[in-house]
Amino acid sequence: MPGYDGRLFDWLTVVLNYGPADGPERAWPIILELVARAPDEESLVFIGASALEDVVNQPDDRFVRRIQDRAQTDPRFRRALRHVWCRSDAPHSLKALVAAARADEH
Repeated sequence: MPGYDGRLFDWLTVVLNYGPADGPERAWPIILELVARAPDEESLVFIGASALEDVVNQPDDRFVRRIQDRAQTDPRFRRALRHVWCRSDAPHSLKALVAAARADEH
């Protein structure tokens, strides 16, 4: 993102992957705000391929319903979701959602 030094995304990476047990819960509203405020498509790509991807690939399924609901109601979130790479053990429903978001692009 233009003029951004990356500290917030560094913090999100740590909180989502190495932080406290409630790290993903703390990060979720920040990710939604980043999506809402992204100034351009490049920023949505960055958010999708970083923080949103980390949420999608959480080892439990506590975010599945939230991700599905947000993708249905928020076109910007859905555009960011196109750039997520799901791990092989990600829930099938999320893999299908990411694939559908990518298909919308064409």
